This record gives sequence, structure tokens and C-alpha cells, in this order.
Amino acid sequence: MNLLLAFALIACVLAAGTYNPAIAKRAMHLSCASYCDSDKAVNGWTCPVCKTIDDISFVRVVRNEKTEARGYVALEVDPKTSAKTIHVVFRGTDSNENWLEDAEAWQTEHKNWPGVKVHRGFSEVYLSISETMNGLVRQLLEQGGVSLVQVTGHSLGAALASLSATDLRISGIVGRDVPLHLYTFGEPRVGTKAYAEMVPRTVDQVFRVTHYADIVPHLPMENMLVEKYHHEPTEVWYNEPNTEYRVCDGSGEDPTCSDSKATHVMDFKKGFKDHTFYLDVDVWTCMHVCHKDP
Repeated sequence: MNLLLAFALIACVLAAGTYNPAIAKRAMHLSCASYCDSDKAVNGWTCPVCKTIDDISFVRVVRNEKTEARGYVALEVDPKTSAKTIHVVFRGTDSNENWLEDAEAWQTEHKNWPGVKVHRGFSEVYLSISETMNGLVRQLLEQGGVSLVQVTGHSLGAALASLSATDLRISGIVGRDVPLHLYTFGEPRVGTKAYAEMVPRTVDQVFRVTHYADIVPHLPMENMLVEKYHHEPTEVWYNEPNTEYRVCDGSGEDPTCSDSKATHVMDFKKGFKDHTFYLDVDVWTCMHVCHKDP
């Protein structure tokens, strides 16, 4: 490897900060709550997984019936320090409509970065709820005392979270005076290499968690279009039983991490199984313990 490139990758990893598995697990539980199809249960923070996450004082669910996009904005207040964290959370794929959006791999320009291409389907889903989600974040920031904004999601929700975090910073909603962190789980490729390089330069801390042979991080395939898709760093790759992990290099496409399992893209059953189980959280359980409001 070119020495200059090696130093650049190391610098990228260091700039990302230190990965904290406890924070990641909490973020995955927040992502799990987004799959609860009852707005009433999530807004009231009474869904099964909601009850395991303390100190949440405000929640608002946002959805778009046409695109079936769904997410929520929550405020966490530390009982000891009164420090406030805003959580911006997006739901992953759980319907045929979402799968169609996932499969739409053509690219479009990022709304804030002319010339930077992102996945058209993901962009359309994100934009269908972004105005309302961003408005809620702005309102909470205006109340003061916010020490962190954290954006998270699983699967399609991870792609939307990536677009959201960059949008919040570039649009000026979250200024450089408030740390902005991004934790995603089972994230598909969202954009070109130009996009992948912009994410860690825009967001203060980025951790893209992958689980062993999860099929989704290999999609869309890198060489699918002329302007190739590329993952943003920093990947954190977990072993099959979710007991150990390694922080990968700063390239976004470390061949010794999940890319080493790229051949599993043909083994849908195995790849999908790993996609639905992250940090001891079973996404199928997240989907089916909550029922839609009557």
C-alpha cells in the first residue's frame, strides 16, 4: 500500500473517534423501536423495547404513507447532568414498497452537494419525511442544552440515517458547536466514492456496523454503474455470534472486513439471517411485537 494512502486511512479512523459497543447497542435498540408499527406506542414510549431505554422525555413519529418512510425524533435527558441528546431514528425495510425503493439503484445528485451522486430510491424515501424530521430537530435545538445529536437506523433506515446526518450538518440545522454522530447497522451502499468521502468530513463521528455475512452491505454492488457505489467509513465488523468485533480501516471498503464475505451475496438465506440479527437484537422480533394502531 502507498505510504501516503496508509497514513490517510489511519487519520480517517482516528478522526472518527473511539467506537463504543455500549453506545452502539443502545442505538440498535433505538433502531428496533422504529420497527414498532404503532405510532401511539412509540410516541408514548410504551412499546416493548421502548421500556428498556430510560430517560427518553419526548418522542414524535413521522411517516409518509406513499413511500412508507417512517422514523422518529426523540429527546434523551441525562438524569445526573441534565445533558440532552437528540436521537434521529429511521425504520428499515418492512414492506414490498420499501423493497422496491431499495432495488432502485439509479443515482441522483445529493440535495446539498451538486455533482455528488447518491442512490435515487433512498434519496426519494428520505426526502419524503426529511422536512418534518429536520423541523423537530430544529425545535429541540432551539430549546437549548443539547450536547449531542445522534442519527441511527438499520437496513434501509441506515441509508436514510446517513443521508439525514449529512443533511443536518450541511443545511446548518446542526452547527459545528453541537457534536453530530452517526451509528448505522446493516447499511447498504448509499452513494459514490465522492459521497463516501464527504460523510466523515461532514459528520463528527461515523460508525457503520456490519454483522459477519450480512448480505445488505454488499448492495448495490460496487461496480453496478459507471459511477461506482462506495461505502463510507468507518466500518465495525462483528463476528457471526456477535461476540467480537474489529474496527476496519478508513477506506470504507476494507477487504478484510465484511467485503471478505462478498461471495455470500449469492447465499440469500445466510446473508439475510445475519442482516436481521445485530448486537443480540432480533429485528424480526422488533417488527412483530408491535401492531399497527387501529
